[in-house]
Amino acid sequence: MLALIESLAGKGVSQKDGYVRVADLALYAREVVPQRTGDRQHPILNFEQADNFVLAYYAGGEKEPKELPFGGEPTIESEAGDFSSKANKIADNLTQIAEKIININEVRDVQDFHIGDVIKNR
Repeated sequence: MLALIESLAGKGVSQKDGYVRVADLALYAREVVPQRTGDRQHPILNFEQADNFVLAYYAGGEKEPKELPFGGEPTIESEAGDFSSKANKIADNLTQIAEKIININEVRDVQDFHIGDVIKNR
C-alpha cells in the first residue's frame, strides 16, 4: 500500500512532468515491494494488455515530486495478521482502562469530580 501511495506522490516517475502513469506505478511497486516484504510479494503488470495512461497528477502542479508527510521505512508484518493481533491486545488493554475511568454521567457531586478520576472499588 505504501508503494502505491509513494508512486501516486511521484516517486519513481519516468518523466518529471507532473503525471504518474500506469507503468510508473507498476515499475516502482515491482522494485520496492519485494524488498519491503522479504521477497514474499512480487507485483506484476502485463504490459501487453495495458495502456500507459495517466493515473494521477502529483505535487500540486510542480514538476518535482514532493516528500510524503511521514518518513522512514515502513514496518512490514512478518506474518499476515501480526499487526491486527497486536492491535487487538492494545484495544483490550484500553477497554480495561476505560472501564475504570469515571463516566461523567454517573457523577452526582460535580464539585468533587475531576476529569481523569478513577472509580475505586467499583
